[in-house]
Amino acid sequence: ESKLMLRLKTVRWVWGVALAAALACEAAAQTAGAGGKLLEGQQLHARGRYAEARAVLVSLLGDVQKDGSDNGLAATVLDSLGVDEQDSGEYAEAETSFNHGLAALHTTVADDQVLITLKTHLAELYIAEGRPEHAETLIRPVVAALRSSALPDTLALALAYEDLAVSCIMQHRFQEPETLLRQSQGLVETELGPDHPR
Repeated sequence: ESKLMLRLKTVRWVWGVALAAALACEAAAQTAGAGGKLLEGQQLHARGRYAEARAVLVSLLGDVQKDGSDNGLAATVLDSLGVDEQDSGEYAEAETSFNHGLAALHTTVADDQVLITLKTHLAELYIAEGRPEHAETLIRPVVAALRSSALPDTLALALAYEDLAVSCIMQHRFQEPETLLRQSQGLVETELGPDHPR
């Protein structure tokens, strides 16, 4: 189980780095705005200061929901809040936050980055809770969306393959996971190099 949690933290680190990089430009332009607060919450979380991160994220969520004009931002804040709650061991609260994020996100685009992130994090929560069948239900459409996306996200697809493999292994289905893990390995090696810890 500790290996699984380490893998989930590594997965989250990769997502966090990508999201932080994307938000860095916005934060530079408006450090006092919502993007800056979101980045602040994520940085506090990355330093293990979960309670402080949660306070920032809950405050930001209140502001965003009051404004009501940016459902994508509300969903992103709820995702970050869910990650913080999960890493604090509050799985029920994390599940609620992820589901509220999915409900807040009004998109019909299957490969929407926020949608993919929310579904992936919720699937990983289900894996951590020992609910692989629920994880598989979420992650298979993610794999399909990433495979057919016009804007390929190699690392997101590699992580989705890995999550799907783990959910299958947990259900004692061992034929598909080897192929999935080899595909994931190939994508990571192509993107990050053969010596990368992933």
